[in-house]
Amino acid sequence: FRLAHESIGICYVINVTTDSSGQILDVQSGDCSQVAKNSGSTARPTMTIDRSTDAEVVVATIESPTKGQTWDHFFRALTTSAAASENARLIVVCTNLRELPENLHLQMLDLPFEPDHDAIQKILALIPEDFRAVPGIFEEATIYLKSDLTEEQVEELGLGFIASESELQRIVDNAQSGLFLRNAHLCKISDAAV
Repeated sequence: FRLAHESIGICYVINVTTDSSGQILDVQSGDCSQVAKNSGSTARPTMTIDRSTDAEVVVATIESPTKGQTWDHFFRALTTSAAASENARLIVVCTNLRELPENLHLQMLDLPFEPDHDAIQKILALIPEDFRAVPGIFEEATIYLKSDLTEEQVEELGLGFIASESELQRIVDNAQSGLFLRNAHLCKISDAAV
């Protein structure tokens, strides 16, 4: 059972790693950082999620070292979150990003859902195939970002701003159902359960 990461206010976790059949491979408990470090080698090969959830809120974390976090990680976590729950009306990505995205990533945040203009088609051709679903995700769900960027910076990107763990907790508490994806940028979604 995974609780959460200290970025959303929980400093103690119990992490049970299972294989696809449900067999327990490893159990770790304690400080978030230490458990993540100790569990990584066992969990990495099993980070596949069978898409069977109907969660209305998805909270995704990116837990790599702050200097190693990128906007590619953000978009990968976003697309993974949307794929994990097709009915998600709200997706929150928790990261320590401190810098604004570069030009191509900015363009990805601002693409319309149904691109029909030649210039938009040229931009889409530059976007990695994994991220081509991003415009549709923005049409289907409200996207929030908890990061080290300012509220003004986040809102200029067209994203909702989460200032604190208590604000995130209120969002989660008001949801009928939710899904927590730790290290969502590393997860793979399987259609086996659909």
